[in-house]
Parts: sequence; structure tokens; C-alpha cells
Amino acid sequence: MFKGEAWEREGREIRELVTRFERALAEDVLAFFDDEDLEQIIEHYQDQDELEMALQASEYGLELNPYNALFYIRKADVLFEMRRFDEAMICTDQAALYDPSEIEIYYLRADLYVQKEEYPKAIKCLEEALERADLEEHDQILVEMAEVYGDLEDFDQMFEKLRMALDLNPESEDALTKLWYCVDISEKYEESVALNSQIIDRHPYAYLAWYNLGKAYAGMGLFEKAIESYEFVQAIEEKFGPVYRDTGEALYRLGRYREAISLFLQAIDRNEPDEEVYFRIGSCREKLEEWGGARHHYRKALQLDPYFHEAYSRIGHTYLAQNNREQALRNFKKAIQLDPDHAEYQVELGRLQYDLDHIDQALVSYREALRIRPDYAPHWVQYSRMLAESGAREAAVMAASEAIVHCGDLALLHYVLGACLMISGRGREGSESLQHALDLDAPAHPVLFELFPQLERDPLVLDLIKQYNR
Repeated sequence: MFKGEAWEREGREIRELVTRFERALAEDVLAFFDDEDLEQIIEHYQDQDELEMALQASEYGLELNPYNALFYIRKADVLFEMRRFDEAMICTDQAALYDPSEIEIYYLRADLYVQKEEYPKAIKCLEEALERADLEEHDQILVEMAEVYGDLEDFDQMFEKLRMALDLNPESEDALTKLWYCVDISEKYEESVALNSQIIDRHPYAYLAWYNLGKAYAGMGLFEKAIESYEFVQAIEEKFGPVYRDTGEALYRLGRYREAISLFLQAIDRNEPDEEVYFRIGSCREKLEEWGGARHHYRKALQLDPYFHEAYSRIGHTYLAQNNREQALRNFKKAIQLDPDHAEYQVELGRLQYDLDHIDQALVSYREALRIRPDYAPHWVQYSRMLAESGAREAAVMAASEAIVHCGDLALLHYVLGACLMISGRGREGSESLQHALDLDAPAHPVLFELFPQLERDPLVLDLIKQYNR
């Protein structure tokens, strides 16, 4: 029998069972169904998200056999989906009363405790499951425990449970899949290299172990080694889509943009279209100074996600590279419209407005950036300098003073404050600020002339610096 015919037969059988069950409900009679048939009916309703009917079917099973732990478990599962957690817990208690060896009871209880954020109780349930389960089930229970430790943000224990699961079953896809999340967030890259290398030694065709090895090398910045590992994944499991994107990312990091584009295109061929991958192709083409091609792929990303603000920002940069300032301005504004609390977008817009002699608008953009990130010194430096250059010298002094309040006693900010005071004709105060800056970091004094080149000819400033160079 062909697979399609088998599926059609199974579909016909479940439809017949559901029809018979619903007829029994409508006629209010207790018709006989064997346990397996009722399980199929319950699962059918759950698959269709008809939870009230699934609940009725599980209760129907309990009417037929009130001492069957299976139907208490099915009822608890349905109640869990309905978020009726207290009732679900009562059902697991009843199931345990009739058959405490059913491991699913402990899984359900653990899930219920996780929902209540009672993580130690969830772990205790899974420890009990370990005591009762056969050895071949231990790896999956350990994976469940790892997830709970992940919710607790105890990534050392999460890694350890996954390691134990993989000792029992080195090819566990669940364990290998969850391992990368744990490694990525805890930065246990070296431990991951050691663990996955051991697995590969025993099971050289374990493509997820090769994939995790590549991800760990990438996390360590060893992109050539990452690519070598990813190539093994492609050779073993050609249809595994994520590896093409990750290979592309490693190539991008190495500056091999043409090769990266090829891998990103393969990732698109093997997966659903992905705005992030189109964006990455755009980034590669921007690095190659293919401005039109970069915009094309950024726009493809926007077709999939019209709220992808970073794509608008990068489109703005490609126009800026071609000196098309009006189009750049339009795209920077669109990025800000989508993400108004992104300080760097405000600064990008402010710089461009300033270059276009829209001084007042530029100052507004910078003030907005400083509202968003008041503790970021480089933005204060640019804002103070812009005020000084535009003739608002006292405002520049006030901005530089405010920067120190928000960002702390940084040499850079005292250089800026000293410069603004000197330009404003307040030489004595300016000298004091510059002296303090030189006390903090005298070798950094060239930044003063980079930001305010007119001070290179100021005798007072030059004399101060000479004193510190002696």
C-alpha cells in the first residue's frame, strides 16, 4: 500500500470514529469505544484546537473506565492546554493514584510547576521520573530537566544535564538542538568544542554535533574552523538549511563577501524566504560597493518585513555613498519612524541634516539621540562640537558640562569642555578644564585638535600641552 493510501485510510478511520463519538454525545448514550480509539479521538480534537470536545472525550473515557490512569493523563493534558492548571494538577494526582509508573504524569506535573514558576518542584518531578523510567527513557528526561534549568537561568546545570543526556544517547536531536542555545547564551564555547568532538569521534556522521562544533568555533571567532565543520554538515545532511546561512555568516566575518552571497542564496533555496538573509546579502553587496544591488536586497528584506527599520537605515547609507543626500534623508527618516528610540538613527539623520545646512533640524535630531542615550559620550562630543561650529558657543559649553554630569569624569569630555570654553573667550576656565583633561590622560591630547583644529594655533593651549610633555 502506498503511503498516501495509508494516510487516506487513517483519515477515514478517524473521521468515522469522531462521527460515531459525536452521535453518541448527541443521543446521550454511553457507546463503547476501546481505549486506543478514544485516545485517537482526543488527539484529533487537540490537533484541531477543539479543546472543549477533547475534554469531553477524555471525560467520556473516564465514564467508561474510571480507574484508567491514561484518561486522567489525557484530561490533564487538555486542561493544561486550556490553562486550567490547578484542575490539571488534580488529574495528575488521580493518574498517579492508579498507575504511578506512567512517566507522562511526571512530565505533565513538571510542565505545570514551570507554568507556576515553581522550578525546584518541576526538577523534583523529573528526578522522580528518572527513578521510575527505563534506562532508554533517561536521555529525554534529562533533556526536559535541562530545559527547566534553562528557565532558571542556571546554564551550568543546563549544560551538565545535556552532557549527561548525550552520554546516554550521543545522537539525540533534542539534546544537540538545545545544546547550542545553552552554549550560545552561556558562552561555553570551549566546553562545546570538547563535548561535540567526543561525540563526533564516536559517531562521525552526527551532523548536529558537527553543526554545534561549527557554531562553537564561530563563537570563539575561529571562522575558518567553523567553515570546515559546516562543510561536514553539508556533506552529511545536504538538506539541513540553517548551515548554509551560518557558513555565509562565517564567510562574511572573514570578508569573503562573494562566497558569502553564494551561501546565503543557497540558504534561501533550502528554506522559506528570510528577511535576515536578504539583509545579509545586502550587507555583502554594500561592502563590495555594489550600491544598487545592496538596495535591491535590502528592499527584498522589507518586502518580507515592512517594519525592518535597519534595512531603511542601510538603504540610506548606500544613497549617501553615492552622494544622493535627499534619498538618504528620506530613508533615515523612515528608519526613525519605525524605531524612534534608536539613538544611532537620530545621529545619522543629524549628521546628514548638518551637512545639508539644516542646522536647527540637526540639533533637534542630536538632542533626541541624547534623550535616548544620555550616558553615551561620543554623541555629546558631536553635539557640543556642532553647537560650537554653528556659533552657539555658550550652548556648546552647557552641553559639554552636561555631558560630564551624565557620562562621568572622562578626559575626552574635559578636552571638549575646555575647547568650548576657550572658543567662547573664557580662557581661564578653559585652561582649568584642559589641565584636568591632561591630568586624566595627557597622551590623548591630539583628539583636541582633531575635534577643534582652530586650537592648534592657540598659544595658551600649546603652552599647556608643552608643560605636560616635559
